Amino acid sequence: MSLFTDPRWGEALAHLPDYLGNHVRVSVTALALGLAVSLPLAIVSRNRPVLRGAPLGLAGIVQTVPGLA
Repeated sequence: MSLFTDPRWGEALAHLPDYLGNHVRVSVTALALGLAVSLPLAIVSRNRPVLRGAPLGLAGIVQTVPGLA
């Protein structure tokens, strides 16, 4: 049996639009949520040096954790 005559390829290609749509929906939702949280926080802490340290430290921790895993 050839790779391209395998019936599983046709089934996988038939599901591709659903999978792609779900992936795009999840990605856009994550970006919108991140923007909804970070933009107001950035505007509030722009002129307040005391507030800048906490979000910056938290962002450093959040970026470090996946690197350790």
